[in-house]
This record gives sequence, structure tokens and C-alpha cells, in this order.
Amino acid sequence: MRLLGFLELSILILYIAENYNKHGYLYFVDISKVAFIMWLFAYGLYNIHISTLLKPSIEINIIGLVIIFNFWIMSNYKLKIRDSIQLVANELENENYNKKYTTGFGFLFILGVIAFCVTYLKFGFTIFQNNKINRTELAFGYFYNALVVCAVYYLYMIAKKNKNNEKVKYGILEIITLLMLVCLLNRGNFIMIFMGALVIFIFMFYSKTKKKYLAKKTLIFIGTGIILITMAFGIIGNVRFETVSREVYHISYVELYGFDKNFPSGLGQIYIYITSPLENMSDVIKNQNINEYTWFANLFYPVIKVVADLIGKGEMFVNWINASYDVFPVLKSSTGLNVMSFMADAYQDGGYIGIIIYLILYDTIIIFSSKVLRSKLYGLSKVLIYGLLLQLIIWSVFSDSVLKMASVWVNIVLIYIIDFVAHRIRIKN
Repeated sequence: MRLLGFLELSILILYIAENYNKHGYLYFVDISKVAFIMWLFAYGLYNIHISTLLKPSIEINIIGLVIIFNFWIMSNYKLKIRDSIQLVANELENENYNKKYTTGFGFLFILGVIAFCVTYLKFGFTIFQNNKINRTELAFGYFYNALVVCAVYYLYMIAKKNKNNEKVKYGILEIITLLMLVCLLNRGNFIMIFMGALVIFIFMFYSKTKKKYLAKKTLIFIGTGIILITMAFGIIGNVRFETVSREVYHISYVELYGFDKNFPSGLGQIYIYITSPLENMSDVIKNQNINEYTWFANLFYPVIKVVADLIGKGEMFVNWINASYDVFPVLKSSTGLNVMSFMADAYQDGGYIGIIIYLILYDTIIIFSSKVLRSKLYGLSKVLIYGLLLQLIIWSVFSDSVLKMASVWVNIVLIYIIDFVAHRIRIKN
């Protein structure tokens, strides 16, 4: 399979080079193109299997070809996303926001601070404990996760504002927000902030320059950002897994993940983070049996759970779905790697038909994103929502992100509410 992996990565490099030369950098903010690139990249890395944990199979690669082909079709579907991106970028250039709009994001920040304080008082934070492997339990988790949107918003305001005192104000708020998020030791939040900020800055760059291609300084800036994210990934991974690797496995986590002991920790974390879901899913397809399909109860879990709680059947529903969930990550017991991409829930919900249904829903998200860009929202609201929808596509490699990433959908609804209130006032004035 290693040859297939190198072939996939070679196709990816040629695809990126050709389309950058033809269309410029905006091509790679197009959500349909990102879906194709992300899945081709994941399978390419997986098939070269640098880690000894990875054993690519024919079965998982057949499914991979279906997924990649699906997103390739979507990338060639005439959604005119790139044209819409150019229009929204132009809106950002001269856009002014009324006080209700900026106050709305201030309100989100206050809710996040309250959630932070209650979480600390009620549960404490894993970062301050000896065992840092466990995730922090959250109080008012949706509001806590809204800090991710606040972080992206403050970065935008720092870049947009001309007065130094305003830049300092938003800079302080940005630092406070990031510190609160660091306490969770959740690397995913920082990937979401990085991706959200990258999307906004690409929009802003185009609005100011109207250029299709990036200058060397900009490429260096983006490259530096990727390097910093890689380093942060390794550092947070070291903090989280130091205890378990030292006290349970008695080896470094680099060796635990099947790499040479001299392999860079940051790169190792990212590589295994991207590829382990496919290995776990490969074992599901080859070696595990589904005794009872859950018929899309996993897909609609957030909705069903709310309704079940209202009628007093919430615990019964959770017990049933846990008892019915037959698939499991084979790498979890030996390494703690427990992610399986969206395919796990899809396969449990309806086998191969389930995977097709989930793909159709991801296609629907892509189409919805094109509608958002052509809506009457503030330009900034469009970009923030578009960035969040982009996260759902990116995270499909790691988890069922259609509806189970409920915090993303909650953030989208909150942005819509903020924009609706501000827009009504803007019309009245």
C-alpha cells in the first residue's frame, strides 16, 4: 500500500500546484476543494504507514476511494463558491459594525468566562492535576466552546482596527480567551482557531490586495503559523501523555505510537492524529461484526437525546445506544488512540449504506455553505459561519461531525442571532 500512498500524495501535490497556478489561493478556501484535499491527504499519509501501528487494508482503501471520489465530484460541482468568496471579501473591506453587533460577541465572551469559572469551581482543570490524560469535564460546555469563535473574532478585530488602544484592548481579550482554552488541554480548539483565523485573514488579504497569488512574506507567515501549530501540538501532547507513557507504558509516547525514538514529537502527534482513525476503522471493517444497527440514532443523537430527556427517557436512550454500539477502536487499549472518523457512527448506523448517507449529508453542508456566502448577513458573520462549516468537513476525518459537533452548530446559531439583532437595528436606523 505504500506505493498507493506515494501515488495519492503525488496526485495531491500536482492538484494543489495546478490549481494554485490557475486560480490562486482562494481555490483552497473553497470548502468543496478542502474536503477533497483533506481526505486525499489523510489516505496518502495513512498508506505510506510511517508508524508500525498502521496496517493499511484493501477494504478501507476501497471505502476511501468512494469518499475521495464523492468529494472530487463536489469540488467540480458548479456552486460558484470561489466567486462568492470574492464578493464577501469585498464586503469585509468597508464594513462597519454597530454597537449591538460588537456587544453580541462581548456577551459571548462573558458567557465563556462564567462557564470557565463554574468549571474550575465544580470540576477543576486537568492541567493542574498530576494525571493530565483525562479530559476536563465542562460546566456550560456550549458557552465555554463559544470562546473559540471569540478568539477568531478578536484576531480579526486586532487586524482591522487602526487605533493602537483598540488593538491593545482586543489583544488583551484574545490573550485571556486563549489562556482559558489552554486550561482544557484540547488541541482541537487551537486547530479550529488557527483554521478560522486563516480563513478570515485570506478573505481580508484578498479584500485589500485583490491579488490571486500570495507574496513570499505571506507564504512565510503561513508557514510559520503551521510550524507553531505543529510545535504547540507536540507540547500539548507531551503534557497530556507524559504521565500515561511514563507510568503505564514505560516508554516515550513517540515510541508508543510506533515511531523511531528520534522522530520529531510534533510531527509524530499530527501524523498519528490524522492516520489513526483510518487504522481503527480498517479493523472495524475487517474484523468486527455489527449485531444490531442503530439506524441513524448516532447521527441524530443530539436531537433525540434532548427529546428523550423531555419525556423522561433520556437515560434509557443512552443505555440503549451504548449497549447497541458494537464497533470499537482497536488502538485504544494499546495506545489510547480512540478516534475512528465519521465512518464509525455511519457504519454502526447502517453499514455501507450508512456511510453513503453520511456522505450525502456532508455534501449538503458544502451546499449550505455556498448559500451562507450569498446570504444577507454581515460579511464577517458569513466568514465566521463559513469557517465553522469548514471545520465540520475537516473534522470528518476524525469524528462524526455532522451533528455530534453540536457546539459548532450552537455557535452558528449564536452568530445568526447576533447578526439578526444587529441587522434589524441597522435597518431601523
